[in-house]
Amino acid sequence: MNAKANDSKYLRVAIWNLGSLTGRCAELAEVLGRGRVHIACIQKTKWVGAKSRDIGGGYKLYYYGEKTKTNGVAIAVNRDLQERVVSVNRYTDRIMSIKIMLNDSERLNIFSVYAPQAGNDENTKADFWEELHHHLQGVLASEMKVVCGDLNGHLGRENQQYSKWHGGYGYGLENAQGRDILELASAFNLAILNTYFKKKDEHLVTYKSGSNCSQIDYILHDRTNVKACKDCKVIPGESHTSQHRVLIADFRFNFQIRRVNVKRNAKIKWYKLKRNSRFTEEIRNYLEIDIKHIEETETMWSKFESFCFKRAQENLGLSKGPLQSKNETWWWSDEVQKTIKQKKELFKAWQKTKKDEDHMKYKKAKKESAKAVSIAKEIAFEKFYDSLDTPEGEKGIYKIAKQRNNSTKDMRCVKYIKDESGNTLTNEESIKKRWEEYYYLLLNDEFEHAAIEPAPRVEGAARQIDEDEVKEAVSKMKNNKATGPD
Repeated sequence: MNAKANDSKYLRVAIWNLGSLTGRCAELAEVLGRGRVHIACIQKTKWVGAKSRDIGGGYKLYYYGEKTKTNGVAIAVNRDLQERVVSVNRYTDRIMSIKIMLNDSERLNIFSVYAPQAGNDENTKADFWEELHHHLQGVLASEMKVVCGDLNGHLGRENQQYSKWHGGYGYGLENAQGRDILELASAFNLAILNTYFKKKDEHLVTYKSGSNCSQIDYILHDRTNVKACKDCKVIPGESHTSQHRVLIADFRFNFQIRRVNVKRNAKIKWYKLKRNSRFTEEIRNYLEIDIKHIEETETMWSKFESFCFKRAQENLGLSKGPLQSKNETWWWSDEVQKTIKQKKELFKAWQKTKKDEDHMKYKKAKKESAKAVSIAKEIAFEKFYDSLDTPEGEKGIYKIAKQRNNSTKDMRCVKYIKDESGNTLTNEESIKKRWEEYYYLLLNDEFEHAAIEPAPRVEGAARQIDEDEVKEAVSKMKNNKATGPD
């Protein structure tokens, strides 16, 4: 799996029902980054709004929700693919999608869906499936589809009637809502990827509560392109949710993922200063000589500063500098890290022993970690708001407001353009060439216009401006304002 994750042509898609996204953004980004996931479909966020935000680790989250206590869906995209997102569609608090340009001719539509549970009334269920069918019909036949969702249905271990779309390696027994999933797959010719790979039961179960195990989360993809999926399985052992598990699928499409180089600011290794006497000796010698040449204060300081940096780089060396990844975890503290680490360890212990005692320890640690996150955020935000009351903070408040506004936009800039035939270009060389053609035509082609009539020629010497004209012009001037039109 690691070799696949390192391949630049592999695309890893994940699905996860978190129960609630509140206070879990940092942990979510950490899990996705560790698993080298490119796109993650999240269900049951319980967030209200139709925005996007950076959650840290280079991931951007597009989300939609209408109520704080139920539903809500989201899609997280890592930095390598964010520039390829060309549209974000939010339909309901159970269905949303994004469209990604893979290359000049291929587009990939990712759907994040959350089906009603068994306890909901039949009308709610029927409305959901009708809505999902409607939006899948809106995808062009030339575009690919990946449907990821907690569909709350059981497909069974195998199914002869729907064998074209059911791979024969499912889990459990089929139920009524599982039949709805199979009908969706047959209607749009979608392969249910969970059932196409022979796995241990532990890697098939997506929901586990006590002794109850079931497979209710699924990833569906066009059956005509099913060979593009190289693996699909559950990753057990993540402690962020005690019931739902992470389901991932690895695809290999005909495109290259260009890794985004994260900016790093090189820093001088000042910690070597104590062990490096040569640097301090050079500074001492410089001051003894330079202090004798009296110059302007700013000039002397500028020369001294340049000399210090140059000698420090030579004697102490430079580091690559920390990653500048727009991390949302600026409030992260040692206490938070300690409690979350303890929670993970207790979760793994409970998964191994299955004892009620270990389960209670895990639940207690889970509450303590949530409390630690809340306290750390409160302290960090209090310091932040206090800093805004200072003169320096007042200057930066507009910059902060602008940054926060930009971070909520789905697409900050449009990179891809269309050629003369209307086809979208994704290759950088093709995009540059198209811009060159566009500006060449814009600046060099003559447009049709009415003929310009020749003006009468001005002959003889120019008339001198007399004193009366100057007085009249000065009299029309206003105080503290320049002459001429506003």
